[in-house]
Amino acid sequence: MEVYKILQNVYDPEITKGMLYLSSNTRTRGHSLKLCAQPARLDVRKYSFAIRVVKPWNSLPEEVIMSSSIKMFEARLDKFWKDQPMKNSYVSKLKIWTKGSNFLRPAIYDDDDDDGSECG
Repeated sequence: MEVYKILQNVYDPEITKGMLYLSSNTRTRGHSLKLCAQPARLDVRKYSFAIRVVKPWNSLPEEVIMSSSIKMFEARLDKFWKDQPMKNSYVSKLKIWTKGSNFLRPAIYDDDDDDGSECG
């Protein structure tokens, strides 16, 4: 969503200038607004927004990318993602601190064991 807004100049172009780079390769498959990732050697840069969004953005079909409005983009994106398999299917564990006798101890809450009652 934010990539679409940046490329459509919804945000001030002076602020977003140099954040995302369009691919100059016109022979690629897919849509015409492919992004290219700039090399990053530090983790701060490797895991930044501008690097993380390249692969998901480039995998979108032309009809999603070429939407004429933000609302249309959102609707087409939702429709496209609805038919996609889940890529990250993992159990999240949440640490919740509970009060013990004289100290705080972590209690592990596991999504699989949730019966809707209480944690811990």
